[in-house]
Formats: sequence, structure tokens, C-alpha cells
Amino acid sequence: LVHPIWTRGIHLRPSPALPAAQPQRGHVHEVARGEARRVCAPTARMVRTFLVLPIALSACVAVSAFAPTPALTHRGSMAPIAARSGMAAPWRTAAPVASRQCRLAAAPALRMAAGPKPVNIKPTKHDIATGRDPTRVKVFDTTLRDGEQSPGCSMTSDEKLQVAKQLAKLGVDVIEAGFPIASKDDFFAVQQIANTIGQLDDPPIICGLARATKGDIDACADAVKGAKFPRIHTFIASSDIHMEHKLKK
Repeated sequence: LVHPIWTRGIHLRPSPALPAAQPQRGHVHEVARGEARRVCAPTARMVRTFLVLPIALSACVAVSAFAPTPALTHRGSMAPIAARSGMAAPWRTAAPVASRQCRLAAAPALRMAAGPKPVNIKPTKHDIATGRDPTRVKVFDTTLRDGEQSPGCSMTSDEKLQVAKQLAKLGVDVIEAGFPIASKDDFFAVQQIANTIGQLDDPPIICGLARATKGDIDACADAVKGAKFPRIHTFIASSDIHMEHKLKK
């Protein structure tokens, strides 16, 4: 009893000259392996090509990224064709573009490897007096001004003073204490904070908000003048609607 061997659609049987009861199985298997290699060889070559080609191209791009001049400089038979058609020759554009893309991609890693750049920041009078690092991240807290405008979060002058004491303990650099021109109570709150928190041994900067008008700036200056380090924070409307209808500009 002889079993047929199927390989890639090729039906192989023992030699017809041999008796069916005693097939030469070794011979049959050798023939099957030969036929399998003959059929699979093109497929194997194609797989190798698709695996090796991307790796080779990547290696060329990587080498061109570190080369002082483009790696593709051959002026072959395409030069006259490119000149006649008005197109840029591929060796003049492909390598520089690939090199530039590689440099851009590697730039963040190179900057991280080089470490942070030295920061040249001149310390302010507040930094010198309080011994604070001028290169630190400075915290500007507006809880007592903008935070108070949240619904249900309005505070009295005494409550603002208590919050300001805690902000000073946290080491906040600038406290925006309020909007002095808004009301007499707000003016008094800013003034009280400037005269107490602003006079500590390690005081924060006490800041008041003012619109870009003389009355606002004068009121703010009077409110914060008791602090060792006073500041006036000014603002002005800049949207198209405000410019047209409010500022008449």
C-alpha cells in the first residue's frame, strides 16, 4: 500500500518501474524535498529581499545623517533627463532632506544628554532680602482676589488675613491680596495684609490689582504701600468689543 506525497500541489508517487508493494521510500522523499525546494526558492528569495531592503535603506539614511556631505552624489545618466525636464535631481534633494529629518529627530535626545543650560537670572531685591533662589519657580497666588470671585467664596477682611498668613507660611512668593478700588472693605483688606504679612522677616510680595486708570492705580498704591515689597498688578481690556465700546479705540 503506497501513500501518495503531496508537496505544493505536486502529486509525487514512487517510480512506476518498482513493484507497488515495495516502494523505495527514501527515493520518494528525496524527490519530494527537491521539488519543494524548487517551488519554495522564489518565495524565500522574495522574503529575504523584503526583509533586507528596509534595513539597508535605514542604514543608508543613518549614515547620511552624520556625513558632512550628502551620501548620494553620483551623477549618472539621469542628470541630462533631470536637466531637460526641469526637475531637481534626486541626489540633490533626497539625502539632505533625510539628513535634516534625522538631525531634527535626534535633537531632543542630544539636548537631554548635554544637560540643562546654565540659567543666568539676575536676582531681584526680594530674592536678595529673603535669600530665595532666583532660578526657582515663583508662585503667584491670587486666591484672595480671583479665587474670591467664585460663587460662595467671598471673604471678609479678617478671613483674608487668615488665608494670607497661611500662604506666607507655605512660602508663596507673591500674594495678590485684592482689588482695592472695588470696595472700601477690599481696600482695607489689602492694606491690612500689606501692613502685617508684608512686614514679616521673610515676607512675600504683596500685590494689588488695578485697571489701567489713574484712580485704580492710586488706590492700589495707597493700599500696598505698607509692605516691604509692594507691587501693582495692572490690566486692560483688549478684545474687539471692549476696544470699540469701552475704550472707544
